[in-house]
Amino acid sequence: MWQTQPFRFAQDLVDQLSKRVAADCKTSGRMLTAAQYVDAAMTRHLPSSIEEQLDLAEDFLLKRDSDVGTGQQGSHRVSPEVYAIASDLPNAMRTAGHARTAVHVYSGALDRFLEELKAEGPLGRSLPPRQ
Repeated sequence: MWQTQPFRFAQDLVDQLSKRVAADCKTSGRMLTAAQYVDAAMTRHLPSSIEEQLDLAEDFLLKRDSDVGTGQQGSHRVSPEVYAIASDLPNAMRTAGHARTAVHVYSGALDRFLEELKAEGPLGRSLPPRQ
């Protein structure tokens, strides 16, 4: 069962995500949501181990020259697999001595996903099923 999970992302990524969802809705003719993109981003790029999460956060911060700001929080319905990792991530980071790092981990995963989408180009219309 999909559950609602709060995420905090760098503000510019929230803006990029909104624009991408809107563009994909237009080019594909589908009703898409930001939650679908967040779930896909986390499924593809959110590691399950603290060490890999910290590496992802560090890569994101280095790419940004550590300029991220406080980010913007939003809640999204995500798959059970993503929820299992994301729901514990902020507390796991705090326990490991890296409080307030979740925004960088989540942003790193979303940034990688948006870069992949950018490289693939616009989402096209689906072909009708063959009969």
